Amino acid sequence: RHQYASIMVGINTVLVDNPLLTVRIPDFKGKHPIRVIVDSKCRIPLDSNVVKSTSKARTILATTEYAAPEKLKKLKEKNLEILVLPLKNKRVDLNILMKGLGEMNIDSVLLEGGGTLNYSSLEEGIVDKVNFFIAPKIIGGHLAKTPVEGDGVSLVKSAFSIKDMSTHRFGSDIMLEGYVDK
Repeated sequence: RHQYASIMVGINTVLVDNPLLTVRIPDFKGKHPIRVIVDSKCRIPLDSNVVKSTSKARTILATTEYAAPEKLKKLKEKNLEILVLPLKNKRVDLNILMKGLGEMNIDSVLLEGGGTLNYSSLEEGIVDKVNFFIAPKIIGGHLAKTPVEGDGVSLVKSAFSIKDMSTHRFGSDIMLEGYVDK
């Protein structure tokens, strides 16, 4: 099984879920994945779990010129690595972020984004492989979150196509795995 060098999340995931983004195996002695937080306006709370646990895992904050210099200074003091990147559509330019991570010898990224970051990543063409998990539950609701949000496509023929699709079972859950057809 492929081991990802890093895990990337958007700031909304940090704000809503306050995750640790570290390996949750008890007494884990291995290397935690590098955490990459995409946060265009530097909204990350100084007391969030990812900031408080930088001693466990290397943490990189990808932000833009919208970030307040005073906040960046405080985050650097807490051992976060800061990448101030160019804007694209008022957000971090994801292609430049991928190039920067590559220059840091980070060549595989597990994207655990929310719907907005997932869509932006597909739109920018930085996604090679997708995994969708389906649980035997129906939530519904017209305000329900979906795995891919953003602007969406206006025509079905413009949809992101997945090839070489396979399925795997994990108890009662199903995982769909495939590759983005570029």
